[in-house]
Amino acid sequence: MEPNNETGAMPPKVIRLGEIPREPPGYQQRTNLLQNLRQVAIKNSPTAVHALTGLRGVGKTHLAAAYARECINDEWPVVAWLNGENPEQLVSSLASLAELLGVRSPNQDSTAAARAARNFLETTTERALVVIDNAENPEKILAWIPATGGTHVVITTSHHAFYNAAQTIDVSVYTPEQAKDYLVSRTNLDDPNGAAQVAEELGYLPLALAQAAWLITIRGYTYREYLNQVRSAPIFHTLSAARGDSYPLSTAQTILLSVEQAESSESIEAIHSVLQVLSFLSSAGVQRPLLRKLLDDITPVDLDRALGSLAEASLITYSVDHGSVMMHRLVQRVLRDREEEKETIDETIARLVSRLRGCTFPGGNAWQRRGSGLHLCEQVIALTAHSARQDGEIRSWEVDLLHVRSWVHKFLADVLENARSISIAAALAIDSERILGRDDPFTLSALHNTAHALSAAGQLDEALELHRMVLSEHERVYGTDDLRTLTNRNCLANIYNRVGRTTEALAIHESVLVDRERILGPDHPSALTSRHNLAHAYESSGHHAKAIDLHRAVLSDRQRLFGPSDPRTLEARHCLASAYEASKRLDEAIALYKEVSADRERVLGVDDPKTLQTRQELASAYEASGRLEEAIEIHQALVRQRERLLGSEHSGTLVLRHSLARAYTAAGRHSEAVSVLESILAAAERSTGPDHRSAIDFRHSLAHAYQEAGRIHDSLPLHQAVLADREKYLGGDHPQTLTARQCLARAYSKATRKEDALPLYEAVLEGRMRVLGPDDQHTLAARHGLAHAYEDAGRIDESLRFHQEVLDDRNRVFGPDHPATLESRTCLARAYRAANRFDDAITLHQAVAADRERILGPNHPDTLSSRYSLAITYRAADRLDDAITLHQAVAADRERNLSPNHPDTLRSRYSLAITYRAADRLDDAITLHQAVAADRERILGPNHPDTLSSRRSVEEAQRAAQRQGRRRSLPWLGHRQKPLR
Repeated sequence: MEPNNETGAMPPKVIRLGEIPREPPGYQQRTNLLQNLRQVAIKNSPTAVHALTGLRGVGKTHLAAAYARECINDEWPVVAWLNGENPEQLVSSLASLAELLGVRSPNQDSTAAARAARNFLETTTERALVVIDNAENPEKILAWIPATGGTHVVITTSHHAFYNAAQTIDVSVYTPEQAKDYLVSRTNLDDPNGAAQVAEELGYLPLALAQAAWLITIRGYTYREYLNQVRSAPIFHTLSAARGDSYPLSTAQTILLSVEQAESSESIEAIHSVLQVLSFLSSAGVQRPLLRKLLDDITPVDLDRALGSLAEASLITYSVDHGSVMMHRLVQRVLRDREEEKETIDETIARLVSRLRGCTFPGGNAWQRRGSGLHLCEQVIALTAHSARQDGEIRSWEVDLLHVRSWVHKFLADVLENARSISIAAALAIDSERILGRDDPFTLSALHNTAHALSAAGQLDEALELHRMVLSEHERVYGTDDLRTLTNRNCLANIYNRVGRTTEALAIHESVLVDRERILGPDHPSALTSRHNLAHAYESSGHHAKAIDLHRAVLSDRQRLFGPSDPRTLEARHCLASAYEASKRLDEAIALYKEVSADRERVLGVDDPKTLQTRQELASAYEASGRLEEAIEIHQALVRQRERLLGSEHSGTLVLRHSLARAYTAAGRHSEAVSVLESILAAAERSTGPDHRSAIDFRHSLAHAYQEAGRIHDSLPLHQAVLADREKYLGGDHPQTLTARQCLARAYSKATRKEDALPLYEAVLEGRMRVLGPDDQHTLAARHGLAHAYEDAGRIDESLRFHQEVLDDRNRVFGPDHPATLESRTCLARAYRAANRFDDAITLHQAVAADRERILGPNHPDTLSSRYSLAITYRAADRLDDAITLHQAVAADRERNLSPNHPDTLRSRYSLAITYRAADRLDDAITLHQAVAADRERILGPNHPDTLSSRRSVEEAQRAAQRQGRRRSLPWLGHRQKPLR
């Protein structure tokens, strides 16, 4: 088989998945129907989808199984038998297929893994068969069927709604001749007329015929004697047809007669117990090891003997490998009806619930026991469905079943089966309220778990609403000081932080901390967790000084209580380094990240996710400090390590590759950045779909990379698409939607579409004010962006007013030394320069440069940026000697601290060349412009806007030198024009 394009993983030569039923005794080949399926293999056609439709019991599953066994014998590389009874089961089965194919990354959730499997099936040129058995929901099943490739999909279903998307093959009952031949061959009775009468009585239904043949043989009946038994058998609870299905009454009678005969054997107790258990479990099959656990009161020998007898009676079938036991859904329904009529159903269910609960295991090793755990989940889900009652009466076993279902939810969450986890949690909460009441702790816990499941699946808005409701219920039931209420308030604050509503998150975290310290004491682990979360909330809201102070306090407390090497202490040190980085105290951040990285590697191991996280943050700090080559080197090493551990398409790997692309962009290596981002966007769309939040985020980053690479016309459609998607899925006022709108506005500005940009900037500000309030850091940033938009549009007076107001507010909210305040002062100085208020601009730039040097140090990138802006302003004010001196110093400092190839270094050298030309030092200008043009072409590429700008400047300086030469040889041509600014 072919390797997967992204991961390079080579799937095994032969893939076999699922429990394919064995051929039953006396099976009548459906030659014409099989030939319809075989045509796909003969023609080697692209993806074909066949739907085998018909009543239950007509043999759809056995027809599909016969074809699957043929494909296995013909050595098809992939034959997968999937359960399609509900969409969640199908997704889970596809995820298991992805694992066997080698396209599922460790820790990848089931939905992403299922998409990876579907993508493989759509792109493989090898022969592949996928059977989806017992499909119930056409719309949700069809979404998972491959649309291209060489895969043959066969669906078995009693629904005819698949006809729009599949070639339907109607599987009816046996023909009269087939039914007669089947009975004659199985019973060895030479009475064709009698066989025909029995076949007609049973409606030619294959399932009923199989059980009739067994009963006739085992009891020595003639056909006439069997008919008399069927017609006289007491049928106390006839089988009710479902969704338009119709069965002859004799079908239920035939099944019950077979059951009665099987139970009359010497293994009556064992057979009765097996029938009871299997009738409530999954019709897709029960693995024999689990069945032995559920029937541990039966000896293995007796259990095997009972299974053999039931298989002979066609009441059960085995999978091809004999590893699983299956019971037809029609047989299950008859047996459950019998249990209810005999009033033993509650006793049977209670016993089965108790035994299933005994099969559960702690969640700590969920991944290691993923296969057996998922199988156990299928059985609990089936029991839940089969035991559902409509009479409103509450049974004692329902409470125990709630606890087993709660285990299922937690297990599915642990193994990242997010979609199924949400479904189970939501149903659990509804049933718990019905059984235990709205205010019961279990019900409230189930609602809380549903909110967490939504959050884990990235459905943050739904999680937020549910967390708010659950908190309200906890406060009503338990009061505000109950520890469970405090936990819910903490979780709500965390969700607020994740969706960007930092002001609300901050307020809740502050109140939870006060309450936990009051109730539990300042050294309780929950109190320390609250201080830790509050520090993060301060950091997210831009209050860096408060965040640092609190992170230091948490670190001190954890060192005192847990020791320096405890993982909680290491986490506190990591978070303090992150706070340093956010406040641009980069030297301190880098030093602390290095220490924590070494300690985490020593304590947790080099491959632990926490160790990788610290190294990633170290790379980010290097990047922020301008040490781009060191940052890129770490990012590349992390990507290689994560690919080795998790594969190239794992979500964690994609995040690291995204960080590498960001570093490439910062270093001006735009073609590499674009290549990486295009690759991870394609991978994300394959694994999660184009509408998933992660795919939209990567698309946003690719738009930015196109923009930075000078490909503005490629960037704009992506920015527009991201905004449309976020408006559609998140709403117009969501923080990420507002960010997308602001980024589109910037792109319009860069494309000189000022008339399109300005309304977007104004809309962003209006949305931020409405959602976050006037003093939120994002609202202030939106006002800051609008001030620049006014400047670009030539509305200088409005720009100056906005810049001054933003500066005043940032100074009030954050203080004079905050990075955002210093940024506002810098931008106000630039606005002064644009308004030709050069003295005001120079005074303010000098003050900002001095403050940044005092706060950040002389070599910090922001300090160098302030000195650079001051040099630009000197040149605009015609103070060319001052401008040249300062440009030369900044260029030298940037080359020494950032590297000669850093974009800021190239920018300094370019501006110095411009200033040389303004001062009529044309030879120096030409030499420097040529060198910068060559370096930009080497680093950025020949078509990057900065490269093109440098080339034009070379040509302009050369023409100016030629004109200057002519003036010197012909002085009467006139005086030198004033140099351009």
